[in-house]
Amino acid sequence: MSIHALVQVNTNTKIAVLEVDNITKEGNDRLLNQKIEEDFDGFKKVFGDIEEYLKRNKSYLNPELNLKTLAILMGVSQKDISKGINTFSGTNFHGYINQYRVSEAKIILQNEEYEKYSMAGIGEESGFNSKSSFYNNFKKEVGLSPKEFRDQFY
Repeated sequence: MSIHALVQVNTNTKIAVLEVDNITKEGNDRLLNQKIEEDFDGFKKVFGDIEEYLKRNKSYLNPELNLKTLAILMGVSQKDISKGINTFSGTNFHGYINQYRVSEAKIILQNEEYEKYSMAGIGEESGFNSKSSFYNNFKKEVGLSPKEFRDQFY
């Protein structure tokens, strides 16, 4: 027999329950929706700021660009940048930056000044840090290899 069996528990103890008149399901839903709307608006602004920053500075051309670096450059938290990109671009940070790089590569591939560049050189000029990354991302976005794309123009 244990010691707990010898102790009688007071079964008449009442537990005080706090009732709060102002908290209702509708009130909670309204507060939650307001918070979601504020977050949405904040992330929308951050995403707009990211797009403006990238277009103005073309920092996506730096193959070393990462979430932390962009956050420092923009003075915005990594979390906010990530949430903004995930919410409004339909992809993650790397996918989003690679979309910019593919767009840059398409411009380069159509430019006669770059006609003699190798595909690896064009990938490098576009911000990719490897030929395979360039090819894979380009093919995924455009549906053609970079060479097939360029062959349409020359």
